[in-house]
Amino acid sequence: MEWSKLKNIIILILLLLNGFLLVMVGGQQAQSHRFREESRAQAVQLLASNGITVEESVLPQELSLPVLTLEGEEHPVGQALALALLGEENRREESGVRAVYENASGRLEAYSTGRCTAQLAEGALPLDGQDPLQHAQALLEQAGISTRLTARQTQEDGQVLTFQQLWDGYPILNCQITLTYTGESLRHLEGIFLSAQTVSAQEEETLSIPTLLVRFLSQRNESGRMFSQILSMTPGYHFSGARPFTLTPVWYIATDTGDYQLSALDGALL
Repeated sequence: MEWSKLKNIIILILLLLNGFLLVMVGGQQAQSHRFREESRAQAVQLLASNGITVEESVLPQELSLPVLTLEGEEHPVGQALALALLGEENRREESGVRAVYENASGRLEAYSTGRCTAQLAEGALPLDGQDPLQHAQALLEQAGISTRLTARQTQEDGQVLTFQQLWDGYPILNCQITLTYTGESLRHLEGIFLSAQTVSAQEEETLSIPTLLVRFLSQRNESGRMFSQILSMTPGYHFSGARPFTLTPVWYIATDTGDYQLSALDGALL
């Protein structure tokens, strides 16, 4: 047989084989998709039979975040905050787990746990006609901290803004940051601020959304907590609070009577 004909036959066989493999992979993907959809529908039905409603459109797509370990200096955020709040001319005193930055504009205390608190002199950081939200966001960005606003409370003499820190775009749900504006200037800041020189990621198996919902239902029935509707599910992280700092993937579930954080690894209520 001529080589050109043999080559054409080989190419045809390879094309047929590739087509067969594509059909097999496509069939497996379609089957996997059907299984996921059936599992989600069954979880929704199980919740409904227990008096809990949730729209399937509320359920997020499957997502697996890694467990993160943050390592580095103990007070890098404190240094960045001090620069943003007090300027370059500030005095620093450090004693073990705490660093203190101070000048005529105010005083900032930064702890090795990530907690920072600042008291500022009146007029040290004026709004100068800016909206408090824009002013706060600019300060936090200047300190290298990515955040999202979670609450805004108007008081008689000012506003209190509450933020959550973001890591890779996902909220650290127990890292709250509060800025208090009195009159026309920022007077107080407090919260947990995280940074890292080195981040190590460990991939761990996380629960599927249907499995997580079943665990959530079981916890509700055992604890006696009552809710009748799941409003939203948001992925995020939970901060360990001790060194080395660890961020564990969680799901934030909002219901009609309260909000919950569930570990994405085992469904435990945090």
